[in-house]
Amino acid sequence: MKKWTKILCGAFLVGALMIGGLAGCATVGNVRNTSSELVYNGNSAVRVEDYLYFGNALSTASGFSSEKDYSSATNLSYLARVGVNSLNSRNNYYSPKQVENVSKEVAGYEADFMFVLGQTLYYATPNRQMGGDSSGASHHFNYTCFYKSRLNGDSKKKLYTSQAEISKIEVLKFENKYYVVMLAGTNLVAINLSNDKVSTLAENVTSVALPKTYQENVKGSSLDWNGYIFYTTSREDTSANSSTNIVNRISVKGGEAESVYGQGNVTFIGREKDVLFFTEALGNLQTVVYVADLTNDNSQSGFSNKRREFVAVSSISDIHAITTTITQTDGTSLTSTLGYIYTQDSNIKYIKNNGAKGQITFENAGEALSSYKVLQVEERTLYLSTTTGIYRANIASAFNGNGGDVTVNVSVLAEMTDVSDSNRCAYDGDYLYFYAKLQTVPEELLTDEEKENSIEENADGNYYMYRVKVSGNEKFELLAKADGRITKK
Repeated sequence: MKKWTKILCGAFLVGALMIGGLAGCATVGNVRNTSSELVYNGNSAVRVEDYLYFGNALSTASGFSSEKDYSSATNLSYLARVGVNSLNSRNNYYSPKQVENVSKEVAGYEADFMFVLGQTLYYATPNRQMGGDSSGASHHFNYTCFYKSRLNGDSKKKLYTSQAEISKIEVLKFENKYYVVMLAGTNLVAINLSNDKVSTLAENVTSVALPKTYQENVKGSSLDWNGYIFYTTSREDTSANSSTNIVNRISVKGGEAESVYGQGNVTFIGREKDVLFFTEALGNLQTVVYVADLTNDNSQSGFSNKRREFVAVSSISDIHAITTTITQTDGTSLTSTLGYIYTQDSNIKYIKNNGAKGQITFENAGEALSSYKVLQVEERTLYLSTTTGIYRANIASAFNGNGGDVTVNVSVLAEMTDVSDSNRCAYDGDYLYFYAKLQTVPEELLTDEEKENSIEENADGNYYMYRVKVSGNEKFELLAKADGRITKK
């Protein structure tokens, strides 16, 4: 950098700090997004044109106890960027040479969240502000701070710092505006990205049903929805000396909330577009899982009128719609929902629209998969992970049949030493992005110099960002920068 440029950059920085800004001279090259729409491939990574943004490595922010811990983690888990054309500079086991540090904030952690809108990058980091608790003043690193910047990391601006842990979060589109909506503790909070305005939509919230208004694997996509966020608040019953959760709704734009159902004790557990899933107990009766399909019904009474039993169990989780795309006679495509899958007692269950249901068992080379996580669902294809691999499973047989238990053989996308079980993942339609520990380099890939000098790998115990092609035609690739990949004995 020339002397005059350094002086100009320093002067600009001083001026920005004097007025409380965070803008500075860019440290990485410019990238331009050709779309003005949302690009969101998942929590951990986002692809913009021929560049990938991601948290370089995974940190455990919940274990931070001091500012020193955070500063140390920024050397590893910073917001990184790499050009896809620079991958495979040597082979899949080694770091690309062109990994860039876009922002010296912790971006790879258990609550990571990032997306791109037009020419702006949005991302979450652990909170660094001081806060009071029962033991006195301390950092609440488990809370979340949101930033935005240009795609080169310049003009960084802090948008919002949560006052509690975030349990639910989505980026939503409604009436051509985008919002980040989250449940932070018991506050339902929205950030209007058109003006950066933060508003509290509701307080004392006990559960919330947030939709997804995008398709992770389709750039710039948006889905229709009714604009309402449904949530529960607690109501005291003095006669019974107890409390119940009642259902309310409010527009993502804000305004007055409406009470829509107050008979049972409701807790939301999922939402697929305008189909809401919740548990409910009426009086002393057993808690049961219910569903309310509010598609094309925006009436205040729609929730109570459309409420019906889904499955007669007390709790389920990880509910996903299973769909198929139908090409109509006019050439247009129509997405049809065949039913749903969900997790019950660590098993994947399915239920079709006609009520037929069963359990799905996944096998790899005749052995049942266990302790797996569902990373992504794309129509009738599931992507799964264990601590030793990434898999693809086609569950069409469950939804083509008449119900009952089925066994599905999986395809191996990547077999690895240690895949993170944090469930942090992204998917752009071609690749899955995930964290794993550095993999053992096969001896045949070592250079003659490495063999001569008895060079061994330096497995540092950290989880770095990898990707694998879902077609199964390529091996996994290390995206992150891992210094000291190999060392002499």
